[in-house]
Amino acid sequence: MHAALASSNSQNFWIIDSGCSQHIVSNKDILSAVKDSNPQIIKIANNDTISSNAAGQVKLKVNDSTDGVLNNVLFVPSVASNLLSVGQVTDHDNVVVFDKNECRLYTKDCRILGEFIPLGTRAENDLNVLNPKADQYANVTSVDKKMYYRLGHISKHGMLLLRDNLARGVDLDDNDLNSYIPCVKGKQYRLPFPKGEAKRATQLLELVHSDVCGPISDPNWHGDRCFVSFTDDFSRKSFIYLMKRKNEVFNLFVSFKELVENRTGLKIKRLRGDNGSEYCNKEFEGYLTKNGIIHERSVAYSPSQNGVSERLNRTLVEKARCLLRESKFCKRYWGVAILTANYSRITIRSNLEQENSP
Repeated sequence: MHAALASSNSQNFWIIDSGCSQHIVSNKDILSAVKDSNPQIIKIANNDTISSNAAGQVKLKVNDSTDGVLNNVLFVPSVASNLLSVGQVTDHDNVVVFDKNECRLYTKDCRILGEFIPLGTRAENDLNVLNPKADQYANVTSVDKKMYYRLGHISKHGMLLLRDNLARGVDLDDNDLNSYIPCVKGKQYRLPFPKGEAKRATQLLELVHSDVCGPISDPNWHGDRCFVSFTDDFSRKSFIYLMKRKNEVFNLFVSFKELVENRTGLKIKRLRGDNGSEYCNKEFEGYLTKNGIIHERSVAYSPSQNGVSERLNRTLVEKARCLLRESKFCKRYWGVAILTANYSRITIRSNLEQENSP
């Protein structure tokens, strides 16, 4: 409070104050739902007193994706800067964390998702300052954002390969993608499994990986709640089919088998998946045996043994999640987003292989 009173006058300047018991503003014009009241006496750090005779609401835009409403904000015209009370913020089941560079806000939803909202930065006068209109995450230029979005939020490695091989006009720093907020929110992950000595297939359809993802809580517009992937180990080309129920996997595998064998003139030799009932049933096992296809099943609760499919599903889900966040579409478009993510993945991979081929 004492620092705020001594600072230069700025009615749009906010200080994040852990010692202030109420939100305070010096500009009555930014208040809404204003209520006049009897003078309220407020004691500040040097034991002086100031008074407030009105209170209201303030709508703050912390960044491009986060809005907030402050209630019971006191109007004090003698205060040079607006004060954001940390105590009032934490009273609503929020957590505020300070470090030497910034101040972060963890709401209840953020803590569940492992996310945070950048609330403010450390200023030159050692005060933590909130800039309501600052987008503190987006370092990628608008041109690069558009390209990155259209490419389905590919990985940092993939984007840099494109920049170096195909998209030569892109001005992109290596660290830009680490701070792009749809990816920060959409690509949470856990530590990788130890690498084994897996051998790669030497020809098409020698080994096909498969896995089912779902059921997803929000069905798409056609009622689909899950999807199955089939990935050729040699080419890493993936095929995605949306499903309403997991028991559709067998019929979709038959369709996939006829498609790829007709296109390549080759036969599927091995199918690798987990121990899910959609794969381990009499109809599926009988079909595989009849067609001479070896069924390789991973050990229960060991997704690393089906790593190609697990990584693919994670990649597609992350891309789809980022696409939905970026476009602000509702979750019922997840099916379109998954298919788009897979299409962009195989198209980019094909272009890179052609570019690097002798």
